[in-house]
Amino acid sequence: MRDQKVLVEMLWPREAGEFIASKSKDVKINPDGVKKAAVAITDAVIKGNVKLEAFTQNELFPLDKGLSEEELANWIFLVDSLNFNF
Repeated sequence: MRDQKVLVEMLWPREAGEFIASKSKDVKINPDGVKKAAVAITDAVIKGNVKLEAFTQNELFPLDKGLSEEELANWIFLVDSLNFNF
């Protein structure tokens, strides 16, 4: 069995990405791409082309489906896990 470390604290997205990229053979972070994406999203929000609500309510984030907090947390974990694996 490979030597594995157990994380005992939550990592913020930036730190999680850095951790994953540092341990992965196939995942790399392109800093220029991250900056371009951040600028594009910020510009779209400022211009009104993208509403912040679009990030919190869509078919994959079912806030209005009557789920309990635990069910919603489980759903988000499932979707994020699938997203990471693909």
